[in-house]
Amino acid sequence: METTIRRKYPSSWHGPIRDEGIDLLLNAPCCHYCKHPNDGTVTFSLDHYHPLALGGPHTLENLRPACWPCNAAKMDMPPEQFVRWLNGVVFRLSS
Repeated sequence: METTIRRKYPSSWHGPIRDEGIDLLLNAPCCHYCKHPNDGTVTFSLDHYHPLALGGPHTLENLRPACWPCNAAKMDMPPEQFVRWLNGVVFRLSS
């Protein structure tokens, strides 16, 4: 799995953020948003917690491990708005 992750960011990420980002992905116990376990059943990626499109920085402190469904759904939503949306989806599915 580590080799796959290292191949995913060969030229777009450089230096410490690349290496620490890879470690963050490998060691993430679960999705930051929905808490889905990082057990290999769903692809995980790093999400910019405060979206770049809204002025968020491209720093390690702004990166969160997220399952692919959450990362794709969040797009450029602010984190608070996405969590409200996600809670609404979970509520509707459980009703």
